Amino acid sequence: MKVITIVNSHPGSGQTTVTVNLATGLRARGHRVLIVDWGRNRKLLQWLGTVPLQMSQDYQAPIAPIAPITPTSLGVDILSFAGVEKGQSVADVLAPVMEGPDYEYILIHPASIEHVTQLLDLPFKLAVCTDLEHPDELALIQTLQQILGGADDEPRPVDLIISNKINTKEWDHNSQQLFALGDHFGYEILADPIPHCERIHDLPLTGRTAWELPQENLKSAFTRLVETVEGL
Repeated sequence: MKVITIVNSHPGSGQTTVTVNLATGLRARGHRVLIVDWGRNRKLLQWLGTVPLQMSQDYQAPIAPIAPITPTSLGVDILSFAGVEKGQSVADVLAPVMEGPDYEYILIHPASIEHVTQLLDLPFKLAVCTDLEHPDELALIQTLQQILGGADDEPRPVDLIISNKINTKEWDHNSQQLFALGDHFGYEILADPIPHCERIHDLPLTGRTAWELPQENLKSAFTRLVETVEGL
């Protein structure tokens, strides 16, 4: 089993988009996949068809109990919760699932970096979604590493960096950012960039995935991401 925690370097960097398309891409290749939604993310739940698309903006998810594992309309399962009951830890919730035989991939979608700090006693790969439009992704990910560092102050290793919303007209800027990330972290952990496209942005509204789009370059980008994750 592979457990991958997917986070943003900063808000809007593609965490939910990557999670859903990666999960469904792995499922299409025959893998059993569970998404762990820690924080009851409205966009994620709507996309997976477990809440109505027109759910009110003031929707408040119950803190407890934790919902059972639920099949979704996209063929992957989801375990969704807003918090843990008093006396429980996140490890209490996730360890039985991670130790069981039901899934080959568990993709954890935390709502905050504070959530990730509560996962550090569990084994997982860390995937960071970035948006290269930000002026200094390297500094943001370094800060993230320090927050997730251990008691010996060693930075938490990053296992995969996924660059989203790539503007193909700004390759000078993109290249500078990618070279900075590659020089610091190693080019082997840089996933192939995913192009910016409004069609991807609109997918949650229709309950579809990138695999259903006619644009071959978009499907190819996510296919390469799936293959990269299979090799982690």
